[in-house]
Amino acid sequence: GINAEYMGETLVRALGAHGMTVSGQTPDLASLGVDDRVDEIFAWLASHEGGGGRCAWVAIDDMDLMSMNQKLQEHHFVHTSDADGLTPGKAEEAIEKLQRRPLQA
Repeated sequence: GINAEYMGETLVRALGAHGMTVSGQTPDLASLGVDDRVDEIFAWLASHEGGGGRCAWVAIDDMDLMSMNQKLQEHHFVHTSDADGLTPGKAEEAIEKLQRRPLQA
């Protein structure tokens, strides 16, 4: 199979071609058996950008993260399929979610 380092390099090059960058990656807490992928996302957000409350972000995954953990809200998630990956329609969904202004508390 394709290793994670190669996938990361490929992602960085693809995003760079469109003027985008990667800000980091989530910790791998699931491998330690302590948390799931949603907890990994929130751990990363907590250590960057003040917890994610003041920045636009979206999780894109082929796993149904919303059923995995209720902390993740629909406006922060795009569910792809492992067979199709990030399709133009799913990319548009992610862009629309990123362009929404955060709700004022």
